[in-house]
Amino acid sequence: MRIVVALASLSLALSACDTGGRIPSRDAEANPDSGPVDSGLRDSGPPIDGGPRLDDVLIYAHSEDTLYEFSPFTNTVTELGVFDIEDGSSPNMLDLAVDGTGRIVTVGFTEIYVVDPETMETLISFTYREDRDPDIDPLFGLSFIPADLSPSGREILIGATNSGDLYEVDPVTARLTPRGRYPDNWGSSGDITSISGLGTFATLRQRDADGRPIEGEPDAVAEITIPSSGDATIRIIGTTRTAGGETFTKLFGLGYWGRDLYGFSSEGQLLQIDRETGITTVVTDTTGAMQFYGAGVTTKVPFLI
Repeated sequence: MRIVVALASLSLALSACDTGGRIPSRDAEANPDSGPVDSGLRDSGPPIDGGPRLDDVLIYAHSEDTLYEFSPFTNTVTELGVFDIEDGSSPNMLDLAVDGTGRIVTVGFTEIYVVDPETMETLISFTYREDRDPDIDPLFGLSFIPADLSPSGREILIGATNSGDLYEVDPVTARLTPRGRYPDNWGSSGDITSISGLGTFATLRQRDADGRPIEGEPDAVAEITIPSSGDATIRIIGTTRTAGGETFTKLFGLGYWGRDLYGFSSEGQLLQIDRETGITTVVTDTTGAMQFYGAGVTTKVPFLI
């Protein structure tokens, strides 16, 4: 059974010992794993709470109009098809998120959609802003936040504007509730992902005094904490760069698997990002996509320590 993953998260409980939702690496276990010989990752086995195995995890990514799936276990990207919106309109998707049940939602300039990855049927869930609304900017970053990281104790949907404003999105009323904003001189580069038992992460981009993105400056990865009251706090982890100093920008999609974040760039690159330092490795420059606009993974993706 394949499990849909869109840059979000999960906690995995172990029956033998309490690891706080984390799956120990092969180094911590004497038993061999069933994963790739050179991966260094221990097969998590079927989690007792119904979450996916590591080798079942799929990260979904998309361009303006096309959905892709990425298997971190095999490092393969597959095109699934063009979003088939129920009203016949041309798709213009800004980002994607996946909840704990594997349901995929996408966001456009005015609507939130629900997507069936098997048929590409794309249904309008609700309108969150009117076209050209001067009071609310479009949401270019989207993620579900799992219950253990949510201020309400239940899974919620949050979004970020380009300027760095964070909102909680109510799927019933379509109301946007402010949840703070990114630090001064930082805006959203394009995405958020949240992993139960681990944390919530985002890609940020530096901006000048007028709020415009600073060309040539690398993206940074940050950790977001949403308290039960008050605004979210954001901790900058580091800029996205290789060990040799090459930097990366416009990471419009963000996902997670194993020990690392995965970034999807506006140029179609797929990147592996250390969640503690921002150190980045290019997985491939040839994904088959000219550019990525967003990505997502289920809130129940297991992670490794």
